[in-house]
Amino acid sequence: MGLLLERGSHSIPFFVDSPANSIDPGVSREIATIIPELCDQFIGLVIGTDRDDFVKPLCNASPSYQLLTLFKNTQEDVQELSSVPSDEVTTTKRFSLVKSEKFFWSFDRTIDDEDE
Repeated sequence: MGLLLERGSHSIPFFVDSPANSIDPGVSREIATIIPELCDQFIGLVIGTDRDDFVKPLCNASPSYQLLTLFKNTQEDVQELSSVPSDEVTTTKRFSLVKSEKFFWSFDRTIDDEDE
């Protein structure tokens, strides 16, 4: 995989939706530590249950990282956003994007049928 990402004439991010989905926690931690060696930029869409066994080891193995939280707005979330500095939040009518590491680690949402 690393060779594929390095050989192209363009530098593109390694993008994976649910990189730790259905993987044993130990294997997930191991994969997370290898990713920074494979590519210069990794974008992963994760859920809350991936934080401890995938995101933490990935952050520990990476020289730099940015954690973003993207979610569909609910009344509860909008109220919770009031504690985040306005320069760290982008909100549209339906969605919010938060550029706060503290918010990322504390955000917890159970997805139900209405959210999909």
